[in-house]
Amino acid sequence: MKIVTIKEYSVFLKTLQKFRLGFSIKPIVLFFLIITVLSLNSYAQKTLARLDTTSILIGDQIKLKLKISLPPDAIVSFPQLADTITKNIEIIKVGKIDTLNDKQNNVNTYSQNITITSFDSGNFVIPQLKFAYVLKNDTTLYYTETESLMLGVRKVATNKQADIKDIKDILNVPLTFREILPYALGLIALIIIVFLVIKYWKKYRKNEPLVFLKKPLIPPHIEALKAFENLKKKKLWENNYIKEYYSELTDILRIYIEKVMSINAMEMTTDEITQSIAQTNLGGNEKLLLKKVLELSDLVKFAKYTPIPPDHESCFNMSVDFVKNTSPVSTVNQNDKENKSTVNFNNLISVLAFRNNVAQMLFRICPPITAIEP
Repeated sequence: MKIVTIKEYSVFLKTLQKFRLGFSIKPIVLFFLIITVLSLNSYAQKTLARLDTTSILIGDQIKLKLKISLPPDAIVSFPQLADTITKNIEIIKVGKIDTLNDKQNNVNTYSQNITITSFDSGNFVIPQLKFAYVLKNDTTLYYTETESLMLGVRKVATNKQADIKDIKDILNVPLTFREILPYALGLIALIIIVFLVIKYWKKYRKNEPLVFLKKPLIPPHIEALKAFENLKKKKLWENNYIKEYYSELTDILRIYIEKVMSINAMEMTTDEITQSIAQTNLGGNEKLLLKKVLELSDLVKFAKYTPIPPDHESCFNMSVDFVKNTSPVSTVNQNDKENKSTVNFNNLISVLAFRNNVAQMLFRICPPITAIEP
């Protein structure tokens, strides 16, 4: 509503008196003032306060809806509420202000939901709530209020003559994975500990080591030489086990060839082995040693040939020499010797060249003395 002050009214009256009209001016002025007020308030605001229900149980929550309609260019301020509306009605939540634009009537409707509750029984009055607003091109602050509301709060109905009921049982809440995880990890750890204790106890009773360390791999040539020594200790040919002697001797060689040269010697005949060896970088002496041992062994195993005792010793020594000459260690040593001999030869050439250079320098500094004839 537009507010007209007494000062403005008196100024308006003095202005009209200058015209010196012959009839009463005050009723006319009053009439125009009423028309002005009505025209200014032709867009009269509409305020509303409404409850979801007017009767609740103690502790129930309901919504108090506030609404005001104003021109689109107006600025409005909603009622400023704290934690309570009255001492018996508490505010739980204050919602945001929503705006609805009605272009047909050129009006904006502003609304806000306030969640309230009460923990006292009785009938309580929600007082009038005051809005403030300002219109465009007008510095006057206007106020408008909602109507008061009645809220009834009821107690929970109880039967005093009924028996007292027991306290309600605890609800069963399903377990979550996060709650089960610590127990699962603890159970797994317990199983591992029990397993290790049982294993240790068994090993302790049998006097076995708890942890078996992996044995280092034995080089093929060392393994073959040890097998030759064990064969020699058996004294097979001395006890007339000649076929067994040559069978074990050639098996040691075949296993050695498989590990060192990657030739499937255990599944090959003597001719196939010699052909495969011929394609390697072995020297002619080693190839000849192997061929003699394998051929003599074939004669003993398949042709029932009986060699003389020196042949047994000779075949054994040739097998040992073949392994020693073809082992990786012997190859590396041979290469080292060749490298050392090359280095020594180069050093000798360097020393001779240095001596030659020194001799030439001395010859230039001290030329030879020519003998003088008497």
